[in-house]
Amino acid sequence: MNQNLTSTVQKTNKPRIYSLDGLKVIALFMLIWWHGSITNPSFDAGARMCELLFVASGFLVGYNFYGKDAPGDIKGCLKYFFKKVAAVWPLHLLAMVLYFFIRMDYILDGFAKNPADTPYTIISNIFLLQAWSNKIKFSFNGVSWFLSALLFCYFLAPFVAKLIKNKRTTIFLFVLTFALRVFLEFVPYNIFYISIHSSPLIRFLEFFMGMLLVPTFMSCKECLTKFTENKKLETTIIATLIEGICLAGIILLMIYCDKTFDKRAYFIPFYCLLVFVFALEGGLISWLFGTKPFKVTSKLQMELFLFQGVGIYLIVTIRPKIFPSLPKVGWGIFLIEIATILIFALIYHFVISEKATKLMNSFFEKVGNFFTKEKIIETES
Repeated sequence: MNQNLTSTVQKTNKPRIYSLDGLKVIALFMLIWWHGSITNPSFDAGARMCELLFVASGFLVGYNFYGKDAPGDIKGCLKYFFKKVAAVWPLHLLAMVLYFFIRMDYILDGFAKNPADTPYTIISNIFLLQAWSNKIKFSFNGVSWFLSALLFCYFLAPFVAKLIKNKRTTIFLFVLTFALRVFLEFVPYNIFYISIHSSPLIRFLEFFMGMLLVPTFMSCKECLTKFTENKKLETTIIATLIEGICLAGIILLMIYCDKTFDKRAYFIPFYCLLVFVFALEGGLISWLFGTKPFKVTSKLQMELFLFQGVGIYLIVTIRPKIFPSLPKVGWGIFLIEIATILIFALIYHFVISEKATKLMNSFFEKVGNFFTKEKIIETES
């Protein structure tokens, strides 16, 4: 049977790491806090949480690929990539259209000021290429730059997965990747014109550092499992203390070193440590992050992320008429924004998502058959 363009590379029997789902959910709501109509935290939560999300996403992708014969050719990368695209592109397009109608005056005004850039901006946003341009990276639904960069990481993931088999090799590559990540922040902007915040190349380095943690993690997880066979209580207490210290340390680091660290790359190893520790799931805090409320919310991660701009600006627009007594900034209006984002996310997830993904799969099948005369989508049994 022919391999399909949107199928996964292989199935895996590894248990899901629910604690990282919880960690990503917390990071997501920190982002909504940063963008919402409420007083921002004292540090750049938007930048810090994006860095954490790329590291965590890279780790989970590496974890899923670890121990398998991941393809390293273009065809294999495309199989994995188009599976991801099929799941998120319809969501992105809907969020983009909704955002356009909500902020139509603002967007059209921008087009009027730069008419020559309008076709380029629209096409780049439709096909999620905007993160590659410093000029339009935040155009339309501003947060979608994240998805633009993430898809680039997904495209390369099957190829670089071949590099995460050996623990010594990955440690060396981790140090090398981190050094490159730091170096790029020392390079003057006008040499490469790389945005440290949104460049897919920068974000891939953070994503890759997350992937490179996996072999060492698997060794530590095996040792921890053996150690806890007869000392479960002691291990849980120690692991909980370590988790608490790591979490508190990261929070203090973000609060007090946000301005001290003149290079954003300096935060990345600390996020790698946080992801590593919580992925072990040895303590009570990681257990808490893996409980049902976090599990349920984690299923809406991408919907909540892409609809945050839609929900926030919708409420900002209608507030004077619908909620005239509420101040522009505060918990009242912010909770309404969260509720609005959640409504959009739930409607898409339960009403549209499955049908839209099937439609995208069908589209890729037809395109693939046209160019290759092969069946490129395989129905899962």
